Amino acid sequence: MKLSTSTINLLKNFASINVNLFVDENATKIVTRSSRKTILCRAFIKDGPFPKEFGIYDLNNFLGALSLFESPDVSFGDLSCVISEENDKRKKLTYYYSEKKSLTVSTTDEIPMNDADIQASFILTADTLKTITRSAALMKLDSIAIGVDDDRASIGAETKSSGNEVSNTYSVDISPDVKRGAAFNESFVTHFDTLNINPIGNIDYKVTITKSFMRLDSVTGSEYDITYWYAPKSKS
Repeated sequence: MKLSTSTINLLKNFASINVNLFVDENATKIVTRSSRKTILCRAFIKDGPFPKEFGIYDLNNFLGALSLFESPDVSFGDLSCVISEENDKRKKLTYYYSEKKSLTVSTTDEIPMNDADIQASFILTADTLKTITRSAALMKLDSIAIGVDDDRASIGAETKSSGNEVSNTYSVDISPDVKRGAAFNESFVTHFDTLNINPIGNIDYKVTITKSFMRLDSVTGSEYDITYWYAPKSKS
C-alpha cells in the first residue's frame, strides 16, 4: 500500500493530538482523541482501505520509520507491517504493531450536534487560520477567542494578565460571513486553549460553535476530508 503525502501529513497532524493510533481492518478513516478528551479528530484516507487492523504506540516513531524511505510502500501483515522502497524492494523495515488494549483510543468517531445548540457558524480561511496561530505563537497568547454579538463577530488570540484581565489581543473580523444559530442569545465569547488548536493547515474550514464544543470541517473540495471537535477552555 502506497501512502501518499496527504496521508503522511494527516498522520503527522494526528501525532500532535495523540501519539497512539489504532486503525480497524478495511477502514477508510482514522480517528484519534487527546488523552484529556478535549480533542476528537476524524479523517478519511484516500489511500484506503487499510487491509489489516493495526495499532501504533508511538506515531512519531512510525513516521520516522517511513521517513527512511523516499517512496515508502507498506505491506500490512497480521502482527507487523513491512516498509519498503517502492522501486527498490531490497530495502525494507519490519515494524511491529501494538495491542489495542495498550493504546489510548477513541470509542467514537463523532460528537453529535443538535441544531438547537448551534450558536454560530462561519468559514475560516486558511490565511486567517495561519494569521491567528502565528500571532498566538509570536506573542505567546494562550487562548483562541471567538466572539459574536449583534453588530460584529471576530476570531482572535489573546492572553490574560495575573489579574485575569485581557492584556494582549490579536483579532480578525469575520462578521460578514457569520450565521447565527438557534442558540444565539445576543452575544457570547468562547475560548479555546491555543495549544490544542492545531488543525492541518493550508485549507479552509467551516467552523460551527455550539454550547459545548467547536467543530471544524474541511470545506468541500479540500485536499483533506477531516473534522475536528474541540472542547472549550476551562474557566479559571
